[in-house]
Amino acid sequence: DLIPDPRAKGTPAEWTAQQQFLDQVEASIADIHNAINAMRKVKKQVEAYNEMLKAHDSYKELVETGKSLIKKMEVWESNLIETRQKNFQDVINWPSKLNAEYFQLLGVADASEPAVTQGARDRYNDLQKLWGQYKSDLDNLVSKDVAAFNAKFKEMNVPALVVEKK
Repeated sequence: DLIPDPRAKGTPAEWTAQQQFLDQVEASIADIHNAINAMRKVKKQVEAYNEMLKAHDSYKELVETGKSLIKKMEVWESNLIETRQKNFQDVINWPSKLNAEYFQLLGVADASEPAVTQGARDRYNDLQKLWGQYKSDLDNLVSKDVAAFNAKFKEMNVPALVVEKK
């Protein structure tokens, strides 16, 4: 059995509240990362079609639509996660994004004193508002831009397999 640190003055209710708060923050981080991964899968599909169709003049308009969609996905993702950070020093070169803000909050709230401060709760609410805006942007991207690409793809009657002409 684990016994509480005798120096910590938290009540069982405070420990429970802290754990619930940490679970909420972790769920938001997972939500962001799942959304990014889903959009990366879409981006790979568009990139594959663009690569396959770029040599065919008849599909030029679809390729351009695909390039525009990829750019919008990259801009959206760049607000959520900094992909240019490759080592510990890159934190200086490239600013942290929304997911890092959640990780920072997680570190602050996961303390030996379990009482979650009002400041931490306020910061969480601020981050949730930002994430809500980016979720809305994602919904718009999917419902408009991805839908437009799909409609153009269907309209142009692109075959499932395209053989390059030699």
